[in-house]
Amino acid sequence: MEGPSELWRMRKQFALQTASSSFMTYVLCLSSRHPPRFHISRATGQIAMTELLPGMRFSEPSIQGTTTNLQHPAVSGQNPQFATSDVVPFRFTPNMQNFLGPIFTEGILTSGIMAIGRCLTEPEVSEFFISQELTFFYSILV
Repeated sequence: MEGPSELWRMRKQFALQTASSSFMTYVLCLSSRHPPRFHISRATGQIAMTELLPGMRFSEPSIQGTTTNLQHPAVSGQNPQFATSDVVPFRFTPNMQNFLGPIFTEGILTSGIMAIGRCLTEPEVSEFFISQELTFFYSILV
């Protein structure tokens, strides 16, 4: 790095990348987010995650209306659900906290997560994403 401004820019990019990967991990129920599966660029601060597989849980409705977890998906009458077995919803290790510091953690990281959530809940933005998905799936089928 050429100076403190490059370090600040890289930390800002890392905070934004952490915000987007944390939101995506939580919403898509991505499981097994271990530190070796994060690839971080030291020059730019960008994050690439490998093995992006959603967690699945198969359950069967019982008589009382509650669900019972099943160990094998071959059991009849099952309802697949997105779920994760991770204890925390996203990965934010003490080393990541120390690198970002309180200014980036409480400023850019939290506001980045809130901005992503708000963009996806606004009606006009949601309609745009839905129309793009339908166009994509239609182009695959045709």
